[in-house]
Amino acid sequence: MLHSDRLEAAELRADFTWLSETPGCEDRAIAREAAVMMLLSEDPDPAVLFTRRARGIKQGGQVSFPGGARDRGETPNQTALRETFEEVGLPPSEIAIIGHVPSRKFTRLKVDVVPVVGRWHGDMSALRVSEAEVCEAFSVPVTQLVAPENRCTWILGDVARGPGFVIDGRFIWGMTAAITDAVLRIMDFEQEWDAGRKLAVPPEFQ
Repeated sequence: MLHSDRLEAAELRADFTWLSETPGCEDRAIAREAAVMMLLSEDPDPAVLFTRRARGIKQGGQVSFPGGARDRGETPNQTALRETFEEVGLPPSEIAIIGHVPSRKFTRLKVDVVPVVGRWHGDMSALRVSEAEVCEAFSVPVTQLVAPENRCTWILGDVARGPGFVIDGRFIWGMTAAITDAVLRIMDFEQEWDAGRKLAVPPEFQ
């Protein structure tokens, strides 16, 4: 059993290294700054909230966290809270920020992202999804995320790859999977898994 008392800001501020630059990508200038919100429910067995981006927008079909570009003058926390409200209708008053992990430059996306981690009540029926941006919102218990049979190394093309998750027919890869993997590891939730299990990213999740 995983307990919510593990979700302390002090743990998130611990020193760790994660996320190499996307393999095979040339050094490119970062075009924008952004923030995303990784939400964990307050249940004894916490779950992570994910969204899937609506078709017809950039990275449509991909599993993601609520988030986006930072407006001028915004802090990463403010951006993550605003985007979460805009995408899934969860007001800032219902989110407790428990920390954030250091920003990371993703050269493939030309973005510098700050992952913000928060807690919420976990009531999925309270969400109001913006259909213009999100085609679905769903949660995955941490116990499922760390289960070795749900882990893989995703592959896209000849060189891009990273830690991934395959759960209930959904393929979680890229930046979202990298952030998930990092937070699970820093909170000591991660179990050993077979990185040699390599799966190509399905077209419908690209």
